[in-house]
Amino acid sequence: MGSSVIFKFQKLDFLRKIRVYFGQRYLTAESFKLVRNKKPVNLSTASTIGIIYHLQSEEDYNMVSDFTRQMQEQGKKVWVIGLYDSKRIPAYYIPKLSYDIILPKDIDFIFRPKGKFVTEFIDTQFNMLIDLSSPDNFTLNYIATLSKASFKLGRTIDDRTLPYDIMIDTPAEIDYQELINQIIYYFNNLKFNQPENQE
Repeated sequence: MGSSVIFKFQKLDFLRKIRVYFGQRYLTAESFKLVRNKKPVNLSTASTIGIIYHLQSEEDYNMVSDFTRQMQEQGKKVWVIGLYDSKRIPAYYIPKLSYDIILPKDIDFIFRPKGKFVTEFIDTQFNMLIDLSSPDNFTLNYIATLSKASFKLGRTIDDRTLPYDIMIDTPAEIDYQELINQIIYYFNNLKFNQPENQE
């Protein structure tokens, strides 16, 4: 009994790797076509912000919602997309104008997110995109990679190539509140060297 269960999980894991492999191939091809206007910006001066995250608990939802509200109170336009692994929207999730949620039905066979709101989010030229998820999350990495945001901020946990313009080094496991605190601390007033005007 035990060995058959292990075999089943191994088979499922192998199938998942195959699906991710083909998803990654498609993403790589699409990323070469991406055209965006890169412009460094800090959290303080960004007026439009896109946020993506993996919604796994009510605590995650509350922490991201508090951060979003804080940004909106500063006059910023914020659009949030959460990825949720269960089929039904959780009871604690409150639908809001600037919030969207990706459910399993919104993901195709190779883990690409689909739907009108996903396409519109990717095509929106945010001043800043903030990816709170792990680099291992292919579905959200897909959005981050193809996003036309002018400046992309995300996590790094190893030396792999990632689609961000600036990264924050974190442990593999970190709660959103600690991550958000670090983002605010390091990127709220970060200054970038501007090239001197050429005569």
